[in-house]
Amino acid sequence: MSKILEADWDQQYLLPASIEDWVAEDHPARFVRSFVESCDLKSLDFSMPKESPEGGRPSYSVDLLLRAWLYGYIRKIRSSRGLEIACKEQMGFIWLCGTLKPDHNTLWRFWRANRKAIRNVFLQTLKVANELKMIGFILQAVDGTKIQAVCSSRGAHGKDGLKKLLEKAKANIEELEGSISKNGEQSGVDETLPKELHKQKDLRDRIESALKKIESSDAKYINPQEPESRRMNTEKPKGNKFGYNAQAMVDDQNGIITAADVCNENNDFGELNKMIDQSSNNTGKDCELTLADGGYSCGKEIEQAQQQQRAVIMPLPSSTKNPLDKPYHSEKFKYDAQQNRVICPQGQCLHYSRSREKKGVLLKLYQNSKACRNCGVRSKCTQAKRGRCIEIAPWHENVIEHRKLMQKDSSKQTYKKRAGIVEPLFAWIKINDQMRRWSYKGLENVKSQWLWLCCARNLKVIYQYLQTQRMSAC
Repeated sequence: MSKILEADWDQQYLLPASIEDWVAEDHPARFVRSFVESCDLKSLDFSMPKESPEGGRPSYSVDLLLRAWLYGYIRKIRSSRGLEIACKEQMGFIWLCGTLKPDHNTLWRFWRANRKAIRNVFLQTLKVANELKMIGFILQAVDGTKIQAVCSSRGAHGKDGLKKLLEKAKANIEELEGSISKNGEQSGVDETLPKELHKQKDLRDRIESALKKIESSDAKYINPQEPESRRMNTEKPKGNKFGYNAQAMVDDQNGIITAADVCNENNDFGELNKMIDQSSNNTGKDCELTLADGGYSCGKEIEQAQQQQRAVIMPLPSSTKNPLDKPYHSEKFKYDAQQNRVICPQGQCLHYSRSREKKGVLLKLYQNSKACRNCGVRSKCTQAKRGRCIEIAPWHENVIEHRKLMQKDSSKQTYKKRAGIVEPLFAWIKINDQMRRWSYKGLENVKSQWLWLCCARNLKVIYQYLQTQRMSAC
């Protein structure tokens, strides 16, 4: 009869157990420890602990706390309280911390004090990946995803609503201050502001800050609790929520994230060249070709990419919204820069009329009222009284050149690779890691959390790559 195994709590050991034996040789916790040991944390601008006064409690090392946080993000634990519990109960964390148990306040203070230093850790993951030749620099893809902010939509207000709230808050402050002054004269009590007055003053300051932001931007609604967040269409939960736009550049060879950033714009205009620049600066080398979806399509970005001789494959939204079979679409009008004129599909010449500024861009306007008045297809081309008007932007020729590039079969075939390169990253983070909402308020905190997530993702990819290499060598 076989022996039945059961726990024996009275078991005694002749020799003490070794911590090194608590996790397997190929355990990811060992990889995290090796990675942190390879980093010179002082040179990475980490806030180093000060020596404790005699009789005081010693500080935890930066290495230990960094190991805990990195391994926490790898194991989908992103809160300081959850990390505190894990350091007491989960073997990988217990081994990484050497049985020490940092509390959530210590862990949070470390996270807050080293928000900027985490970017240097992200760069270290790229350095390791580059040394392992995991970055191909042949093809890369950029994309963005909207993630809901901490604040909800309930506290959102437009400009008029914020002004009403501000007036109400000021009235409450005056009433409270008058009440305190009156009570102080009658009873001689201390005139220290009560908690309620502090709350009202804090609310007033947040509303004033929100008003300044809504007046200096295109945002229609601002939440005073988190004024840097913006309304944008998030996927899950689906709808128009307050959130931030997380950006990532991913290399095709092994899926290493080479650039990561967060903005509070509800579209990707203006982010393409920023991300290409960041990727090149982070890795020290330019990638040969960048793929981007139509959300990044912007004439100014196309012009800048061509001026810097960057190869970019990116569809133009106008080509999808307005099919080329429309005979009088603006794409059918030919611009002649030398003669300073535009030729319409009927062969008529549209002359330079005037210039106007639109969203900070100076546009040239071309019209020919007389030719349009006598044109037999006018009703199909325009309903304007003065005839068809064509706007020419400074980057018109650059867009035309890019459109020709996108009409090539080779460009269309290459573009099909984009989704398979970058979108799995967002699926991994949102679905596998259950990252549906930011954990912290404010753009800087959100940027730091995104870098933690991208660091963890790169470390996972590197760890899996090394495991594959080790298995192949066996």
